[in-house]
Amino acid sequence: MTKLILSAGTDDAAMALFDVDSLPAGPLKGPEHLEEWSRRHVLMQLPTGAEGAYLLHAYADEEIPAALFKYCRTDDSKTHTLVITAGNIGYGGLESVYAGFRPNTRIRSEGKISSGTYDVVAYRTEYPEGLVENAMKAKMGSDGYRLHNSPSFLIPASLVAAFIGFVMGGWIVGVAVLIGALGALTLLFQTAKFKQLETQSRDANSEYPNIVVRMTKRER
Repeated sequence: MTKLILSAGTDDAAMALFDVDSLPAGPLKGPEHLEEWSRRHVLMQLPTGAEGAYLLHAYADEEIPAALFKYCRTDDSKTHTLVITAGNIGYGGLESVYAGFRPNTRIRSEGKISSGTYDVVAYRTEYPEGLVENAMKAKMGSDGYRLHNSPSFLIPASLVAAFIGFVMGGWIVGVAVLIGALGALTLLFQTAKFKQLETQSRDANSEYPNIVVRMTKRER
């Protein structure tokens, strides 16, 4: 029994679960090529509808916990068969599904499971509004949560301040304001407190995957 937590992302609005050791040498060339490798049970496409980062929980030969399964969309689940030849399973954007892909954990990550043929069921998750946010606040504290999210409004505020400085005092003032603001943000990112909050944020978010997969190994 194995549980994997894999994070990856896509610029093509689609993710895939795949056998690392059976991938084509080069990038997939259109829908026909994708369908061909899917028929070979090398990969399973996981449409997302949008580009971005997507966290996956995979449960091989164990049940999805009830506390998580209640958030799984069973009305649009996907099923497929995957053959994992040497125990190396990958998860990533469709643009990364080839043997020569250069390592990039933002786009693709890999894990280990028992080799064999698996019946796979994949679910998208849907959480109540505020659930993940409240989990992050519980992990970081309300003050820590506000500090961690401060760049989301400090960066736009810095750009506005730089524009005002440019209008009021010329380009030298505008550039000076922008450099000062960016320098302050850089110092914030480097503080031990902010790095701790980053870790706590990842820990909290890791409990709430975007995609959940149940893998059942076929008996020989």
